[in-house]
Amino acid sequence: MTQKPIACVRNLKRKKKDHLCLSFERLLFSSLEKLGYEVREQSWSPLSPAPWEHDMRPMPGGSKILYEHLSRNQTRDGDVFYMEMYINGTFTLDHEGWGPLQASLSDLEDETAKVDRVVAAAYCRGLSKMWLDSGVSKFSQPRPGKIAAPKGYLFVPMQLNPDDAIQCHSDIGVLDFLNKVAKWAVNRGVPIVLKAHPYEDDPAVLAAIESWTSRPNVYEAKENVHSLIEQSAGVITINSGCGFEALVHGKPVVTFGRSDYDTFTFRANGANLDDVLLYINSYAQDARSRAYVWVYYYLTRHVIDVRQSDLALISSRLVSRLDRLLTMRV
Repeated sequence: MTQKPIACVRNLKRKKKDHLCLSFERLLFSSLEKLGYEVREQSWSPLSPAPWEHDMRPMPGGSKILYEHLSRNQTRDGDVFYMEMYINGTFTLDHEGWGPLQASLSDLEDETAKVDRVVAAAYCRGLSKMWLDSGVSKFSQPRPGKIAAPKGYLFVPMQLNPDDAIQCHSDIGVLDFLNKVAKWAVNRGVPIVLKAHPYEDDPAVLAAIESWTSRPNVYEAKENVHSLIEQSAGVITINSGCGFEALVHGKPVVTFGRSDYDTFTFRANGANLDDVLLYINSYAQDARSRAYVWVYYYLTRHVIDVRQSDLALISSRLVSRLDRLLTMRV
């Protein structure tokens, strides 16, 4: 009897998985089984990065490997790489990686040309309103409210330096980013509002925030990120999810790192910060509309969104996506 090919799912081990991650994994496993694979779960963690090296079970011909939270530049033997993205419950799958490494980003550029701009704008404005009403973001947030900062401030959401978005997709670290932006703001008289990442515990970053907020034009906030974005003139980030959320809110975004949405931002570095204000102040409806179109396609067609109620439709899309990726020559 011919043994079924194996699909090794090398997912990230967590202390506790939320219901959306569990929903996605159930759909992923069942979709692989529908495609004729026997699923072999091989969970990894930073403390145990390759437990499969001790798995001596045979791998029949045609077997495949799927990695969560990794890309091909980190491990060459993967066939599919998947990742939960900016909104909880939304996942990308790609044969090269996640974020800016997705090979399928070129498909997005082709497909977005077919999107109705009016429909995309209405979708993004509706999502923006929902977020401003509920205050819901990827991480727990306080209720939305008024921001006590000068009108026209720029919002600077902070990230965690050990995070893969920084380590894999940025040439600048969190502390260097903070110091460059804050120094520029003080020297140019530009009001900025900093918000530390909710899990930030790096003494150097926390000390730098405290030091800079004692200077003119630099403020610290703990308020809801959607309120901070909506009441700002624009957002400066490395490559955080707040940058993506800001595009939904129709705001100009400045990025220092790489992301899948950075085509619709001003790409900054330490040498061109004086061009930031020009970009933000001249951000026109056409640029906003193009960002809306990309966001609409990304959230309605590109990601697998397990928050939706029609699980049969999601399952069908996932089976189709996996079938294409697993038969692709890399």
